[in-house]
Amino acid sequence: MAVTQTHPNKATAYQCQVDYALGKNPMSAPYLVGSNPNSPSNPHLALASAYVLYGGVVGGPDCNDNFYDIRRYWPETEISLDYVAPMLSIAAYSVLTNPDDPFYTSLQPGGCVPGFTEASMRSSTAYEH
Repeated sequence: MAVTQTHPNKATAYQCQVDYALGKNPMSAPYLVGSNPNSPSNPHLALASAYVLYGGVVGGPDCNDNFYDIRRYWPETEISLDYVAPMLSIAAYSVLTNPDDPFYTSLQPGGCVPGFTEASMRSSTAYEH
């Protein structure tokens, strides 16, 4: 996200990015594993098949803001340090500067693409690995 007139300073722009990643997005889904009932549960990582990787940040939604929590769709579900490290820094800054509870503590379960099933995506080759 570029700093624009909608986000006149970097701190506001960063906070908008954190809010988006934590669930203030069209799917009301946080992209942080283990933070909410809507959190991704199928990250693209071998260890994730046996353990919940609390705090891992996945790649996030496609260009239409849809997120498919399917392990084999690695562009959306892969966890990477270059996602996690900035997220922790920005989240820590927001905790230090904002005394209110974050909005995502009140997210309700849901956050899926309407009518989506894994079977409906099996014919898609867009994310074949």
